[in-house]
Amino acid sequence: MRRALTLLAVLFFAALGTAACVGKGKNAPTPEAATSVRVINRAFIDVDVFVLNGTLRTRLGTVTGGGSGIFRLPTTVVGTGRDLRFLVDPIGSNRQAVTFNSMYVRPGQRVTLTVPASIQ
Repeated sequence: MRRALTLLAVLFFAALGTAACVGKGKNAPTPEAATSVRVINRAFIDVDVFVLNGTLRTRLGTVTGGGSGIFRLPTTVVGTGRDLRFLVDPIGSNRQAVTFNSMYVRPGQRVTLTVPASIQ
């Protein structure tokens, strides 16, 4: 019984010690700034929005026709800042997807894309 109480006390104090190791003050981890893209869809058709990073294509979400949406970019895509391209693909249509020119995106930045009314 005494051995069990000693073991329980050791585990309790070990748990308290590891909880105290969480960074506070100057040792606290800095939160990463959210990087986002705002998509304004002026077309009447719904579109899927993708971010292109090299050969990697990551789906961000869907924007309804005549609507807009804000999507958070994954930190793995943005990194410390890099050139990204965006692709807007019309849903349920044989219209061709629109690729936006490459732009340099930094963490914490908000980028705005406007989908033209006529996606050709």
